[in-house]
Amino acid sequence: MKRISIACNSDNNYAQQVSVMLTSVIVNLSDNVACDIYILHNGIEKENQEKISYISSLRPNIKIIFILIDNTMFTGLLGKGHIPFSSYYRIALPIFLKKVSTVLYLDCDMIIESDVSLLWKNNLSTVSLYAAKLYDVDASNYYATTLHIPNTNGYFNSGVMLCNLERLRKKKSFLRIRTYLQNHIHEIIACDQDGLNATLWDDWKHLDSRWNQDTGVYLVKNFRYTTYSKKEFKATKEHPYIIHFTGADKPWFSGCIHPLSHRYFYYLEKTSFVGFHPEFNFLRWLANNIYFLGLKMVRCIPDWLFDFLFPMLQRLHRLLGIIIYDKKR
Repeated sequence: MKRISIACNSDNNYAQQVSVMLTSVIVNLSDNVACDIYILHNGIEKENQEKISYISSLRPNIKIIFILIDNTMFTGLLGKGHIPFSSYYRIALPIFLKKVSTVLYLDCDMIIESDVSLLWKNNLSTVSLYAAKLYDVDASNYYATTLHIPNTNGYFNSGVMLCNLERLRKKKSFLRIRTYLQNHIHEIIACDQDGLNATLWDDWKHLDSRWNQDTGVYLVKNFRYTTYSKKEFKATKEHPYIIHFTGADKPWFSGCIHPLSHRYFYYLEKTSFVGFHPEFNFLRWLANNIYFLGLKMVRCIPDWLFDFLFPMLQRLHRLLGIIIYDKKR
């Protein structure tokens, strides 16, 4: 039987989300695959650990391992907006998982709709990781310029990474990435993701973008506004293997406009958090619907006018996110 390793970050506030995400992994895993799941956390309560562990009963050969993290390892680093501090834990995977050679890292805010064991077909012998490139062409170029990354390989989204931990240990990647983040604390935009890209820019290969579908593919008018080809854009939008609920708008908040948010609740019903319904929040509902209406309107206009209006819509959505979503929940 094939055995794979999966890792994710969480905290007590994200216990439900990590349970749903991992349930979607297990449900879609091949029958001949065993899985060790490592949950890196900074204090998930015992009750929630037991609820999360329930997913191991969904099928045999699933093992859940909780690893409590000491945040002093990340002194000097800062969280940003809706990105939790625990996102930094992924840069230390080579240290935390000393006996693991290859691991698939997955963010908690996603749903897996395919068999992740298929990712082990990728050849990791000459690179540290496989990841999907960031969908937004302007953001990708901006990050590369701001962080002084040679833009030869693009900028990847760190939400899904197939990692060669042996190679990362040899390269002392944790120390390199942490030092970079500490030295560029005022330039950092996407926290750990920036550090990973800045230090491993020439040591990663591209995953099929369907393995990390960004919410942004539903917000742009066509492929010209992305780093994808026309064919890649269509496949990622219509047939995602992993649905990544990027940004501040999440299915577990009321008024979520993501067209596939119902898939979150499909897997939720298979967890011990069954029965959860988002608490209605009028401001979130209003902000999401205003933005959604704006997008529907501008998609009907000519490309040249969309090019002019879309950046303003993006800034409006970020502003609404700061005001509404990034407040203490």
